[in-house]
Amino acid sequence: DAAMESATVVMLNRPSGRHELALSKLEALAVSCGAPAPVAIPCDLASFAKTRAAGEELHRRYGESGLDGLCCNAGIMGFTDDATEDGLDIQMQSNHTGHFLLSKYAMPALEAAARLRGDARVVNHSSALRALPDTKWNNVLKEEYLAKNGGNLGGSKPGMLKGPNYERYQQSKLANVVFTYAMHDKLQAKGSDVKALVAHPGVAPTALHLNSMVGG
Repeated sequence: DAAMESATVVMLNRPSGRHELALSKLEALAVSCGAPAPVAIPCDLASFAKTRAAGEELHRRYGESGLDGLCCNAGIMGFTDDATEDGLDIQMQSNHTGHFLLSKYAMPALEAAARLRGDARVVNHSSALRALPDTKWNNVLKEEYLAKNGGNLGGSKPGMLKGPNYERYQQSKLANVVFTYAMHDKLQAKGSDVKALVAHPGVAPTALHLNSMVGG
């Protein structure tokens, strides 16, 4: 509808060639449709400092006018047992805790949109691999995977969809689901019109699997 056609797309990406290419394509599409130009805000979810900076910029730009949707879809898969600069597992921080922090900063803008337009939502992209039978914990979320234990979570072992590399991925994707359920309960309890949703998006033509091979 007309509201969607006039929407501004905000891209929260790490600076990269892929980001620049995606931004240029969206800019061209916006021009052809007469839509607002997309907005790019640098954001690296593997760094809490950079995620906070992105969240603060998001709030500065849209805290009053509102943010209608936050799509949390960043993900890396099957990576080696490495720590981020913050000490967390790189998969958990990129896939979950970075999104958790970004959602915190985005919430005032989401609430503003819900007040102004009746609806806003956070959409977390999980995976069917949140329940991976061959992993150690399968469908159980373990606290140690969320703590500053990066580099000490089973080591690194090549192998598609099995072994410690994928146990850490499974934990991050299960965390997405648990986070969404908890956010939903809190939003409902306060009578908010912001919705918390989670989905398994299926297979998409991205570099995820290629990067999994490189990382793992």
